[in-house]
Amino acid sequence: MHPLLQWLIVYFLPISVTLVLLRTPHTKSSLREAATIHLGLLASIVLSQYFISQTTRSFPFHTAPVFLVLVAITAVLCTRILGKFGLLYILSAFLQELCLLSATHLLLSSLPMSIILLLVIIPYSLAHITSPIHCLNWEAKLPITLLAGTASVLLYAQYSNLYVNTVMHAGLGTLLIYSGILYHKTDFKIRRKLDPLTF
Repeated sequence: MHPLLQWLIVYFLPISVTLVLLRTPHTKSSLREAATIHLGLLASIVLSQYFISQTTRSFPFHTAPVFLVLVAITAVLCTRILGKFGLLYILSAFLQELCLLSATHLLLSSLPMSIILLLVIIPYSLAHITSPIHCLNWEAKLPITLLAGTASVLLYAQYSNLYVNTVMHAGLGTLLIYSGILYHKTDFKIRRKLDPLTF
């Protein structure tokens, strides 16, 4: 199957369907929106992993224990900074990275990196600013997600470590959420600048 057709099936289609569902009335709440987004991520992951399983290049889920410890430490820090939302956020960061990198992994052997970045990062970034509830401050979100997504793909292409990418995503995202850059409006109880960080 042509790699562009694979991309359409495993990445573009799930993202497009998810964004359409987010525009329907029944998803206009934070919890329902989050559920819809993460079901879309899971759909893309399952499809990508299926196509990957048909190739000789298995996805590198296995890693050294030190990286799993690093993820656990990051989860603790995210929770300390953002409260209970922090634990949910690192799980979300893991799914986002697995979705992004599964599509990247599938395309790496058949397309040049410049094309992969266009196909994977632009939809990833735009998806972060088309949410009906959290679409404020898109001027900051767009360049941040473009740069962070590009860095993630390039890092994976070099080291093929999902867990390092998850730590970087969760760490940077936590700081941006805490500072109020990523989300101005949310139903979740997230600590803010006015709620001094204490350990």
